[in-house]
Amino acid sequence: LRVLWLSKNRITDEGAILIESNITWINLHVVGLSENQIGDKGASAIGNNTTWPNLRILRIAGNKITEEGAAAIASNTVWTNLQELNLEKNQLKNKGAAALGGNTTWKGLQKLILNESKITDEGIAAIAANTQWTGLQELRLNQNEIGDKGITTMVKNSSWKNLKTLRLSGNKITDLGAALIERNATWKGLQVLELADNQIGDKGATAVGSNINWDLHKLDLSGNKKISDDSVAVIANNVIWANLQELNLEKNAITDKGAVALGENTIWTELRKLNLNENQIGDEGACAIAANTTWTQLQELGLGSNDIGDKGALALGANVSWKQLQKLDLSWNKKINDEGLATIAQNNTWGNLKELSLAGNQIGDAGTIAIASNLTWRNLLKLDLSWNRKITDAGVSVLASNAAWIHLQELLLSGNQIAEESALALSGNSAWTNLRVLWLSANNLNDDAAMALASNSSWESLEELWLTFNQIGDKGASALASNTAWNKLQKLYLSWNQIGNEGATALSRNARFDLEELYLYQNQIEESGALALAANTTWKNLQVFNLWGNKINDDGVLALQTNPYFGNIVDLNKPAWEK
Repeated sequence: LRVLWLSKNRITDEGAILIESNITWINLHVVGLSENQIGDKGASAIGNNTTWPNLRILRIAGNKITEEGAAAIASNTVWTNLQELNLEKNQLKNKGAAALGGNTTWKGLQKLILNESKITDEGIAAIAANTQWTGLQELRLNQNEIGDKGITTMVKNSSWKNLKTLRLSGNKITDLGAALIERNATWKGLQVLELADNQIGDKGATAVGSNINWDLHKLDLSGNKKISDDSVAVIANNVIWANLQELNLEKNAITDKGAVALGENTIWTELRKLNLNENQIGDEGACAIAANTTWTQLQELGLGSNDIGDKGALALGANVSWKQLQKLDLSWNKKINDEGLATIAQNNTWGNLKELSLAGNQIGDAGTIAIASNLTWRNLLKLDLSWNRKITDAGVSVLASNAAWIHLQELLLSGNQIAEESALALSGNSAWTNLRVLWLSANNLNDDAAMALASNSSWESLEELWLTFNQIGDKGASALASNTAWNKLQKLYLSWNQIGNEGATALSRNARFDLEELYLYQNQIEESGALALAANTTWKNLQVFNLWGNKINDDGVLALQTNPYFGNIVDLNKPAWEK
C-alpha cells in the first residue's frame, strides 16, 4: 500500500490510532486524513509513527488538532523523505507553529500548508527561523493573523532559495510588509505571490510592482481596497514579468487611468486571467483594455461591478485578439443595455467562451435575442442574465430555442419579468441535457408556469432549481413534485410563494429528488402540511430544511423535529441573508 486516502469521512482519534498501529504499511507514500474529526490524541499517534519511513505527503487538514498534536507531528524523526505537510484549518496557534519550525528532520520538505491556523507574528517568526528546509518551494499562510512584524522576521530567512509560491492573503500586512517582501534577495525564483485581503495601499503595491528579481506567474493583490491608479501603472509597466499569467486586482480603487495603463501593456504575452471586478472603471478604461492585442492567451476577464456602459461593452465585444477567452464578467455595471450587447453577441472569435455574466445591467428582450442568436459559443457552460429586470417572455422564448449550447450547465434568469410562456419554452428545450442550475426567482411565475417547467423530461442532470419570490401555489408545487426526470435534484428553493398544505404534502411524497437543501419559508403551510413533510423517510441526505414564516403549530413542529433523518436540521428561524 502506497496511498491511503481517507479524507472527508468521520474518523476520530480512535480511528487515527488504529491506522497508525498497522505495522505492515512500510511503503506508504501518501496519507490523506483531511476533513475528519481527529484531535490531538489521534495526531499524536500519527506523529509517533515509526513504520512509515517512505512517507512523502501527509494531509491532515480540517480536523481538531491543536498545538499539542502539531508538536507531536513535528517531533517525528522517521519521515526523512517528507515533501508535503498540510495542517491547514486546525487550531495550531503560535505554539504549534513554533513546534513545526523547530523540526530538523524534514530536510526535503517542499510544501508547507498552514492556512487558517490562528498563527500570528510570533508563530511565523519561529517558522522563518528554520534553516533545514532548504528545498521549500511553497509556503501557504493565508487567513492567519500575520502582520508587518512577522513579515520582518520572515524576510530575513536566507535558506528558502527555492521558494516559488508564497501565499499570505487574509492577514494584516500593510505597505511596510509588502515592501519588505519585495526587498528579499533570496526568493529570486518566486513565481506566485498572493497578498489579497490585507491592508496594502499604493506604497506597498508600487514596491511590489517595481520588483526586478521575480519571475512572477501570478500576482494577487485583490481586496486591499486601497490600491489605485498610480501603483497599478507601476505594475503595468513592469518589463520583467514576461511570464505573468494571472493578475488579480479585484476590490480596489482603480479608475480609468489605471485600466488604461494596464491596457497599454505589451509585455504580458502569457496573461491568461485578469480580474478587475469591483473597481471604478468606466468606458474609457474598458476601451483601453479592449484595444490590447498582446494578451492573445487571455482566458478570463473580470470587469464586473464597475461603471462600464454601452461604449465600453461595444469595444470589448469588438476585440478579435482574445481567441482563447473562456470567461467574461460584465455583471453589475448597471449601464449596459441592449445596444451595448451588439458586438458581444456578434463576436465569432470567442469560440471557447464558457461563461458570460451580464447580471445587474439594463438588458431587455432585444439583447437577450441577440445573445441567443450566437451559434459560435458551442462550449458555453454558464449564462447569467439575472436581475436585469427588463427581460420578458419575448426574449426568453427565443433564448430557449437555442440548440447550439449543448453543454450549457447554468442558466440564471432571476429578477426579470418572465412568466408562463417562458417557462413553457424553457421546459421544451431538449438541447440543454447537461443543465445543472436554473435560476428563475423573482419573476412572474404562477402555478401554470410551474406546471410547464415540471413537464420537462430532458434536464436529467438538474441539481439546483430556484423559484423563490414568485406566485406558485399548491398546484405548481404538486406538479414540480411529480417530475420524474430530475432525479439528481439536490437544491430546491421555493420560499416566498403561496404553497399550502396540499403542495407540501405533494412534495413530501416525492422519493426521487436527492435533496440536500429545501427552502419553503414564507409560504402558507400549516399543521397538516408539516405532518406530511415530517412523514418523509426518503430525504436521507437533507442538510438544510428551512420553514420559517409558515403557520405551523407546536404539533407540526414536534413532528418535524422528530423525523429520524432530518429532524435535527429543521430550521424555523429567519435565514441570515433575510435579516
